[in-house]
Amino acid sequence: MSDSASVFTDLNHFSTRLGTLLSSDAARQAPKIASQLRAEKQLRAAIESLITILEGLAQATTNLKEPLEKAAEVAAGCEAIADSLDAFGDSKSLGQVAKLCGQSDGVVQPIVDKIVHIRGPLKAALGILGSLPTPNELIGLDEHLTALADDLKALKGEVKDPKASTSTPTLSTTGGQLP
Repeated sequence: MSDSASVFTDLNHFSTRLGTLLSSDAARQAPKIASQLRAEKQLRAAIESLITILEGLAQATTNLKEPLEKAAEVAAGCEAIADSLDAFGDSKSLGQVAKLCGQSDGVVQPIVDKIVHIRGPLKAALGILGSLPTPNELIGLDEHLTALADDLKALKGEVKDPKASTSTPTLSTTGGQLP
């Protein structure tokens, strides 16, 4: 598996696991536990950071759509060239052309050698291009990352603001009677 395929596979696994965690009872209890520990500020900061990261990843995957479409077009062109090189690279086709022109097979051998030399790197490039995700796969990942960010925003809304007062003050009296 290439590095690019590994990155997107790992990102998909991460987003799936994060989604599982966010739907768990532990995540639903996090605001309550943070309140008991008086760690609301820290939980809010952690959630905000994760939201920022997820939204950034979602935007990055969206930004990759057009380059991946172009890469798919390049791959299609490279495949056509590779197929042509395969046909000529066995020297039979070019040998037949040489014979039709009254030449020996040896005349076309330097051309065949160049074709064989070019074909290897071209096939390697096709392997790399084939390991890239499709634009549709990125759209699904983008939507999943955005949904996770939205889930975190909802969770953040459940975390009490540590600055907000949770008790009502008692009225002070001067020792006299209240009006």
